Amino acid sequence: MKLFISLVLIAFMATLLFSQQNDIKLSFGDNTVINKNVNPVLKKNPKEKDFSFTVNPYLWTTAIGGSVQLPETQPYYFSLAFTDAVKDLKMAAMIAGRFKYKSVSLLYDVVYVKLKPELSVPVYTGYISGTAEIEEFTGDFSLAYRLPIKNKNIQLDFYGGTRVWSLSNKLDLTASNGSTFSRDTSKTFADPIFGMGGIFILSDKWYSYIKADIGGFGVSSDWTSAFMWGFGYKFSYNWNTSLGFKSIYIDYNKDKFIWNVSEYGLLFSLGYQF
Repeated sequence: MKLFISLVLIAFMATLLFSQQNDIKLSFGDNTVINKNVNPVLKKNPKEKDFSFTVNPYLWTTAIGGSVQLPETQPYYFSLAFTDAVKDLKMAAMIAGRFKYKSVSLLYDVVYVKLKPELSVPVYTGYISGTAEIEEFTGDFSLAYRLPIKNKNIQLDFYGGTRVWSLSNKLDLTASNGSTFSRDTSKTFADPIFGMGGIFILSDKWYSYIKADIGGFGVSSDWTSAFMWGFGYKFSYNWNTSLGFKSIYIDYNKDKFIWNVSEYGLLFSLGYQF
């Protein structure tokens, strides 16, 4: 938890500093007279619309690991680096974006992953090997409010909403005598989440973004958190691309079903704004 908060604070202060430094350079970097009430970064762009819609399909190079327990089984552990996750990956789809009207937005971020990893099987269970088939759907849906800030190079949102989880886990274990054991269990639940996001305009083409939230609070999972930070480039008013880092964590333990898992990795997106 301390590491998560430290990462958020470091990323936020770094992007805030960059955006403010860039604002100073743009204001005083040449000899032309600039009206201090006009933002030199945004004046080249079309006037912001009251309503806009963005869609950002992305590739998340996910490393994943943690402990899993299904009813009538012991906890089992797995840890996959990105290269292992690609090898064990069966299917994946990711998309994010927002519907925005003036200062209010509906944010969405949907991830679907299907993996079939090898498990670390405790010796005391009597089994010598095991595999899991993991299907995970995560959907973040939140209502955000943009804070009124005079510096148009900085856009800050507070948001609250829900993180929907749908998990389907199948365990296949093999004993030393050749006998097998299988168990298949599914869970669908939702966690409340609260967070803050920011977009920092670095130039007429470059920008940075950050987003972080916490949730769960025992409503469904004991705890969940997510963090994103990256830099983007605008080809035009409509088209953009970005490279960043994303992590998500959950600690769920109910009805002898444990899903204590961390996922993190680089992401690359290509976005369009309507």
